[in-house]
Amino acid sequence: MITEKKIGKIYEEIEKKICNMIPEKWDKVYLYVSIVDGINKIETGEMFFYYYPKSVIKKNPINVYEVPSKFNLEDEMYLKLADSLYHEIQRLRDAMIKLGEEPWSNLTISIENFQFKVEFDYEDLRKSEFTDIERNLIWQFKYLRNELGSYRRKERKILERYLELERKNKRKTKTYSQPFYFKPEVNIVDFNTEYREKLKILAEEEDKKAKLREEKKRKKKELLEKKKSKDDKNIKTPTKIKTEKVKLQENNKSKIKHHDENKKKEKIKVKDKKIEKDNKEQDEEKPKIRNQLLGQ
Repeated sequence: MITEKKIGKIYEEIEKKICNMIPEKWDKVYLYVSIVDGINKIETGEMFFYYYPKSVIKKNPINVYEVPSKFNLEDEMYLKLADSLYHEIQRLRDAMIKLGEEPWSNLTISIENFQFKVEFDYEDLRKSEFTDIERNLIWQFKYLRNELGSYRRKERKILERYLELERKNKRKTKTYSQPFYFKPEVNIVDFNTEYREKLKILAEEEDKKAKLREEKKRKKKELLEKKKSKDDKNIKTPTKIKTEKVKLQENNKSKIKHHDENKKKEKIKVKDKKIEKDNKEQDEEKPKIRNQLLGQ
């Protein structure tokens, strides 16, 4: 059963997974995730996030997908952590729906000044006026706080159109926040040794979890198929019984009809024999009557 406490645990797991993906000390994090329900309940979406390294001088935000090349890490292992984080956010959405809340289409998570904040957005992305690339641009402008003048002319037009639409239409949003107490396990300087080992262990753990999820899905699918097969069988059985009954009735009708026809034939035969006998008798009587008339 889904409870507020269980959702709180999911938030904690999300915080932990975000921290595990950053191999150096940081000041703030901004993360975006979209989840769109497609045909046959197939979900599609995307995830990207940036963090600001901890430094006395101002540094530009780092795209988390650049971490493997920046710190000479294996892409495959690192992407397993990203997949796991996305899956955890999917779990959050599913849990909120089960709790009776309206499904959101995208969210932004920010961790800043010891505050963990989530902004839920309910815009129908399938009917959005902007493409995925344009939404990415808008999100960066909004959360990474870049100056409008720093963008190229084409990009500025997109952002100005977005700002104009925002003034006209207020989209439905919801915010959740809590203090950020989680102490990162892997904020270390010697990331080429310790973090690499930590990353390997985390990737292996996430790999096992992913396999368990797949196995669970497979078993669930098998159970559903068995149930469907059983239901189909139960539907077909009465039809078969009914068919057999109909066949029996038809056979009985055929037998009765055949019997009636035989009876009818017998009656006709008897009648024919009687007529034949009467005709024979008449033929025999005719000479007698004629002789009597002639006086013989």
